[in-house]
Amino acid sequence: MRATALIFLLASLGFGATAFGQKPLALPAQAVTDLGATINASIDLLPTIGGYKAGVITIPTGGYTQSTTIHVNSPRISIIGAGAGAVEITCTMNSDCWDIRVIPFLGAPQVGGQIGGFTLIGQSANPNAVGMHMGDITATRLEDILIEGFTGPNAVGMWWDNINGWMERINVQRVNLNGNTTNYKFTNSGGSSTNSFCYNQWLDLRMFVGPGQKGIDFQGGFLCGSTFMVIINGAGSNKTYISLTGASFWHNNLYDIKVESGPGDTVRLATAPGTEFNGTGLITTITGSMTDSIGGSFGLFLPYILGSSYSSTSGAPQWYTDKLGNLQVDAWLGATASNNFNSPLVALKSNCWNGSATAIDQWQFQNVLGPGANPTSTLQFAFTPYGCNSVPQLQVTDGVGSGILLSTTEPGATPRIRHDADDNLIIDTGGSNSTLYLNNDSNRPVKLGNGWTVGANIPILASLRTTFGTATNVSMEGVTSSSHCSLTATNASAAAYIGGTFISAKTEDRITVTHAPVAGMTYDVLCTPN
Repeated sequence: MRATALIFLLASLGFGATAFGQKPLALPAQAVTDLGATINASIDLLPTIGGYKAGVITIPTGGYTQSTTIHVNSPRISIIGAGAGAVEITCTMNSDCWDIRVIPFLGAPQVGGQIGGFTLIGQSANPNAVGMHMGDITATRLEDILIEGFTGPNAVGMWWDNINGWMERINVQRVNLNGNTTNYKFTNSGGSSTNSFCYNQWLDLRMFVGPGQKGIDFQGGFLCGSTFMVIINGAGSNKTYISLTGASFWHNNLYDIKVESGPGDTVRLATAPGTEFNGTGLITTITGSMTDSIGGSFGLFLPYILGSSYSSTSGAPQWYTDKLGNLQVDAWLGATASNNFNSPLVALKSNCWNGSATAIDQWQFQNVLGPGANPTSTLQFAFTPYGCNSVPQLQVTDGVGSGILLSTTEPGATPRIRHDADDNLIIDTGGSNSTLYLNNDSNRPVKLGNGWTVGANIPILASLRTTFGTATNVSMEGVTSSSHCSLTATNASAAAYIGGTFISAKTEDRITVTHAPVAGMTYDVLCTPN
């Protein structure tokens, strides 16, 4: 008898509820004058399970007016309409249309209700209207909802706001926030114990952002460990798609954010100083011109194993791209007095033919630290062959000549710097007629070549043999008029006449020696360049 009376009462209100195993019944929508009051009355008539009202309230096809806030304070209630295309709710209130909040807050009920299957329409004349204001709830499902028309100066389509608990493990699918002043707002009013918007799944969130409007306005809290799949369209000027301000931290989420914009200036992502945005995935502009304003830290990680340590001195690194598209990586573990931690390495492997089979050789580079405090930091390039007798070398090709090689032992025609097995440093000029210059302001003051070395006060050596004349010209590459020169007799006749032998002239690359008219005298000449 009781079950029958309950179903009849719900039916007279225009709704049905699954109470005591009965199927829902409903009268036409015209019989409902205030949807909010009707749904609240239906909730009051649901049974209580585990201290909370429990059951499913259905909204039949039709158009409805709502002038009373709908209060859903239980994690065990579902309110499901016939579909966003079949149920239209016009909310005339200048306050919260739907208030969804578990009272008292229950952190992990393991079960949750479902809200959806309707369109919620606000009024532009209401400056402070909010379509769906929810918080302090977990394990809920929002599906097949369109919220639009909340276009007053401070109006919000959907507002997640923690006061006494957190919002976690919520599933959002086919939710469309269309052209509201702020489509989606996040706030944390309860302090550090209520700042979590983590472990949620936004699997199909859609938005349209108009002139002067915001898509997502995240004003505080942690959004972490979540899947965030959203499509944002927009048109008009002065609009922002995603904004992070205050103590806002988006950590380790999986993103698939697709955006496009028609004419008008658009900020795609704006993060204030002190905020953090990281995770892995894609932020893709499909079409339109947009800018980013990144004031906080930003990183999109390559896939990695988060939080795994293989030992006390190893941990999973994080490769990421920063806001400018630079690829970076951090060592995971903090340094200690006994351990400094090198950066992760980049290994480049190639397949080589060793004469009989395919083998591998590998180059890797890494920032390698020495021990102790304030250690040396070495950018190390290391080569390891696995089955190929390859010669490791680094080449810089700039389109000028043959480029330059850094090699270990292999000589060759290309200019290169190498070392041998005894760690001697060898510089190859790249050919028998090539010259090695030690440069200073591009004037090449020191020259090392085939059979001679000149420049920078390196002694310039020559020898001469006299003829019957009284002067002999000697070519000496690198000599100038400022050179300092000396003569040394190298046979007896030269020694006999050394007193009358002298350098009488110095010009570029040549000296003149004046001597007695005796043939066959030999002298060694030593000059400095200046």
